[in-house]
Amino acid sequence: MKNTNRIDLPERVMNTIHEHDMIERDDAVIVGLSGGADSVCLLLCLSEIKQKIGFSLRAIHVNHMMRGDESCHDESFCKELCQKLGIPLDIQRVDVFSYMSECGGSSEEAARILRYRAFSQSALPFPAAKIATAHNMCDNSETLLFNITRGTANRGLCGIPYKRDNIIRPLLDISREDIEEYLSAAGQSFVTDSSNLGNDYSRNILRHKVIPILRGINGNLHENIRRLTCSAAEDERFFTEMLSKTDERDICRQHPAVRKRYIRNILEKNNIPCSYERICNIDSLLSGRVSAKIAVGKNKYAVLKNGILTVESVPDLPIDTCFVALEAVKECSVAISEFDKMVKISRYYDDNAIKQVIIHKKSTNNCFNCDRISGSIKIRLRKGSDSVILKGRDFHTRLKKLDSSLGLTLSQRRQAIVLEDDNGVFWAEYVGAAARVACNENDPPEKIYEIKVVSSNG
Repeated sequence: MKNTNRIDLPERVMNTIHEHDMIERDDAVIVGLSGGADSVCLLLCLSEIKQKIGFSLRAIHVNHMMRGDESCHDESFCKELCQKLGIPLDIQRVDVFSYMSECGGSSEEAARILRYRAFSQSALPFPAAKIATAHNMCDNSETLLFNITRGTANRGLCGIPYKRDNIIRPLLDISREDIEEYLSAAGQSFVTDSSNLGNDYSRNILRHKVIPILRGINGNLHENIRRLTCSAAEDERFFTEMLSKTDERDICRQHPAVRKRYIRNILEKNNIPCSYERICNIDSLLSGRVSAKIAVGKNKYAVLKNGILTVESVPDLPIDTCFVALEAVKECSVAISEFDKMVKISRYYDDNAIKQVIIHKKSTNNCFNCDRISGSIKIRLRKGSDSVILKGRDFHTRLKKLDSSLGLTLSQRRQAIVLEDDNGVFWAEYVGAAARVACNENDPPEKIYEIKVVSSNG
């Protein structure tokens, strides 16, 4: 007696398509056809139901040129199959080994990148085309187990998504056994990739060794994993929606599950790898609600300030980088492109200059008497040991100690500019002029200069 549950695969595939809104009427659907059992099954099923839904069907075969004559045979098989079914076929050849020599990585990863790149190119002539890949229920089990083995957060428990962008996977509710029985009943042959038979790849070990043991414990393993991944994906969608409605200023008060997803989103937006340890370390800032910073990569820091978490990047410049040296005080503008800054030194033009610098303390912070400059002026980045004697004080103050009181971000501290002469620092960004060069009421107006830092694009 035939198992109609397996033979009626086109109907089950159509149910999956409807349930997950994969294909609409008048869509162009392109099947990634390797020639293996899964992709052949997908092509046959979509060919059978395309009239019912009302979409056009095409196929693409990507020849990775990794298995010599075997790769050529697979290409020929796909060509003959599509000719028999009357389905247009796009054949693209990619050089995996050349890509690996240029970009590195494993052959699996290189093949995947080039394959999906070819899919995208094939879809270009067809607006809003859908790319259908033949991932099935067993692939989903392998992905989940692989994620757990490698280490994953909750999102890794979601397995393979039914759709992502224009990629759809109509076979995710179908097991490999059902696929092979369907093809057998249809009298349809397929090709076998010899690289899938050995245990050279991690996924093959899971497929040939681990999963059979687990199925020996529970024969319903694949269906149980499918239910788990569907539940995890549903939870993930809920938390994503909840996070989108959360004010970032209230993130510290949220449940850890929400905070950690918020952290993951910020790291991903800044192209920073999301490890469990990194997310937990940053979450310790949020849960403690204390302004602080944590290094999360080269020249990148996660910074919590006033309850808001950001990632700040600092250019990799030597701390003693000198941007310019001026032999004498004169009006000038020095662009510092690395930080989008312009340092302007100019005469303090005002008929009542002396009165202004005495009354307006904010003006005096950036004004100095040019006669009190010794030797040449150097504009550079701030060092941790830099200090100045501020006006009204008789002792040195480390610039680093003023950071908190000034409310400077990590980026501002690392990009802070100082001016120094032969006697040391006489002006610091955000701080102002040292007492030894500061203006007083007896200074002639023509000797008073002002320093401003503005955007170099402004």
